[in-house]
Amino acid sequence: MKNKTLTKEQVLSLFMASIENGFSLATVAIDNIPKKNNMHISLGLAELALEELGKSYTCLSYYCLTEQKEEIWADFWKDWKNHTVKAHRAFFYEFFSLFRIEIKDSGKLFPTIRESIPVEKEVSFYVDFDFKKNEIVQPFKAINTDELFYRVSSVVGPLNVAFKVKKMIEENKDEDYRMAVSNYALQTITSNMYQQDVEKVLRQMKNGISEYDRALNDIWNLFNPEKETSDICINPTQGINPIVD
Repeated sequence: MKNKTLTKEQVLSLFMASIENGFSLATVAIDNIPKKNNMHISLGLAELALEELGKSYTCLSYYCLTEQKEEIWADFWKDWKNHTVKAHRAFFYEFFSLFRIEIKDSGKLFPTIRESIPVEKEVSFYVDFDFKKNEIVQPFKAINTDELFYRVSSVVGPLNVAFKVKKMIEENKDEDYRMAVSNYALQTITSNMYQQDVEKVLRQMKNGISEYDRALNDIWNLFNPEKETSDICINPTQGINPIVD
């Protein structure tokens, strides 16, 4: 599979589909929160939603590379299959916007109380045997509400931003515009970049091409921390309602 290549159209379709599936998984995760016996399912689905968002970010980053040498695809498929990379890459959407929802005093839960974020999925879905305690570990007994609410809330920020980036791509079909968004995403995963570097990086990326530079301006307008944001509503009985105006 590492030698399989994709067209730009296919990468773009994967980007869109991954976000949509992440939304579906997150919605079901939230819907199951009030059902006490399904808390473990909510945690696992929320972690899967993170992975789908991470996959979408990988697609966004590689869109600008699809016409280059075949060597890039080995890295693409490696990232595509790596559960840890996928889970963590979802949070790279914070390079597009700092919008997030955090639970008060959740530092002890960051980034996870498990060995890694993907382990949450294993704990959520699979029965296991704990040799230290000499007992069977059942999913619905292996998690707690703090862990559940932390993970579900952590999905909302990147999901909301992903929909905003998706809308940017859908509404602007100019190739220069889309390449700028993709080049910026690629920069975030291939350089030692911090959020305080965003304005500088966007300024340095400008090349005088109208649509390319307009895309970079749109990214800055979305990221600009001076802008108040309250774009999402979470209700355990109603699911997620992303606003992308």
